[in-house]
Amino acid sequence: SGRTDYAHNLYKVCFATSTACAFTQILLWTSTVGPLLRLGWQVAWLAGGAILVLQRSAPLRRALVARRATRDLHAIRIVRAHGGVRRWKFFTEEEASNGKVAWQNVISDWWTECAEDV
Repeated sequence: SGRTDYAHNLYKVCFATSTACAFTQILLWTSTVGPLLRLGWQVAWLAGGAILVLQRSAPLRRALVARRATRDLHAIRIVRAHGGVRRWKFFTEEEASNGKVAWQNVISDWWTECAEDV
């Protein structure tokens, strides 16, 4: 039943798409606004082709990386606003109350030992 519903929906979408394409072709060649519609159609195809070709261009990739970095920064800020890393299981309560993580404790202990040697 699920496959037949999917098939019927696919047939409906294909029929609607082909009807729209046929109607567009009729308008492009028979109406008085045909030349304007043809120009719009060509611009749409040109824009679509440019988008496909430029997907691998360096400026577009840089823009996508910047967008992804902005989205990740926003997510990190949300995590930090809700307690952040102090809520993660591999930090102890003592470290969370100090505001220090394990590697900071190791560095501060080492620095204290170095200061005592001097």
